Amino acid sequence: GESLACIADVDLPRSRKLLLLIVLSAVAMGRSGPVQAGSFDLFGFGARQIAMGGAGTATADDYSAIFYNPANLTIRRVIQLGAEFLATAPALDITLDSPSAGAPEPVELDGFSGLGLGVVFPLGGKIDYRLAVGLVLYVPTEHLIHIDALDPVIPRWYVWDSLADKLQVLFGLGGRITDWCAVGIGVQSLANIDGGVTVGGDLVNETFQEREMTVSIINTVAPLLGLRLGPFEGV
Repeated sequence: GESLACIADVDLPRSRKLLLLIVLSAVAMGRSGPVQAGSFDLFGFGARQIAMGGAGTATADDYSAIFYNPANLTIRRVIQLGAEFLATAPALDITLDSPSAGAPEPVELDGFSGLGLGVVFPLGGKIDYRLAVGLVLYVPTEHLIHIDALDPVIPRWYVWDSLADKLQVLFGLGGRITDWCAVGIGVQSLANIDGGVTVGGDLVNETFQEREMTVSIINTVAPLLGLRLGPFEGV
């Protein structure tokens, strides 16, 4: 989604400033657009962070920090390479009552899988590892190209099907300003594969007269920002 808010520091009573803040926040939340997401937004990224329920904003100190908090890229001082495999086996289904068939027919939720690769390069030398760059690549392994001809009568897990089969690329840069403050910036790119199939046939002769498939890659880019504070003395 997209939002924009601007608050001017003018000499207004505190009640009026609060009212202005509420009005501008409501306007910002009312201005929305289409949102893109991938498999990381469903389960997270990194075995440790997934096992912790996605609590990786402060704990991710490897290449998964590019997704959770790019400021954490500066924690480690050695080059890190990693790979992981994500596989899902959902146990959800929709039961469709079909009077013509007699018995209810379940519509099962398909699983998906993907391979993730990550690398972090801390920059040493004169800058004393105060900068680090990272790169993550996620490639779906079930359906690199997935085409569905959906029946509008049968319910489908549309959002789930749209999230799973996406190529994801993340790039991040982290910088340690002081021993207790670090910032990070990055970008996440999602590649959707969209298209269609046109088929024309002769039912009498049981032959195809026209077969055409169009596939296009739709790329979306979103910024990533991160901040890490601490540890402080005594904390």
